[in-house]
Amino acid sequence: MRPTRSRVARATNPDGKRHHRGTSKLRRDAQAAIDGAYRAREGPPVVRDTVGRYAADWTQRHPRSERTNYDRNSKLRQVLNVEIEGRMLRDWPLAELQRIHARELADHLLTRQRRAVGGATAILPCFRP
Repeated sequence: MRPTRSRVARATNPDGKRHHRGTSKLRRDAQAAIDGAYRAREGPPVVRDTVGRYAADWTQRHPRSERTNYDRNSKLRQVLNVEIEGRMLRDWPLAELQRIHARELADHLLTRQRRAVGGATAILPCFRP
């Protein structure tokens, strides 16, 4: 007969330190305690249903150097107020955006804002999830 084992649940805090979350006889119970500790720390999910909400914290979710983050935020600010099909880009629901809208944005950047091709195409990757 196998000896009874205890499973120790430890979760890592944001400061990088591991903390004890309890013990249990089953591995799934220990994992549930760990998952619960992470869920409690996360809080409610952030709603990113429009381009503006998605862009609001884009550089925090995809950090690079300080200069690169500044550059990306600047590019985003310049295009969020572009009107596409009668609606500001910032107000477009992400689920409704299509490739044609990216083409219209690129057209606006090239013809109305008079950007170089390289500058216009550098903005488009900022909208990739």
